Amino acid sequence: MKGNDYALAGAYFLTICADNKACIFGNVKNGLMQLNEYGRIIEEEWLKTSDVRHTVTLDCHAVMPNHFHGILVIQDNRGVCDTGRIACAP
Repeated sequence: MKGNDYALAGAYFLTICADNKACIFGNVKNGLMQLNEYGRIIEEEWLKTSDVRHTVTLDCHAVMPNHFHGILVIQDNRGVCDTGRIACAP
């Protein structure tokens, strides 16, 4: 949202789309996402996020053929965030 300070503590839902919505991260086969090399890179880098950003905790994520969804929780300097864990579908 315009004017929102995304450095504040809280849970944030992210969507990142591939350029021109190109399906470059893999394909859906029999109802399951099959990641290709690029999709695996996206997922691996996402999973490293909390290791390199100590005030960030990861929650659910999903790599789709042409976009990525993820929920991350930013804690304040004391490591506090009152949002709790977000329920995710398996």
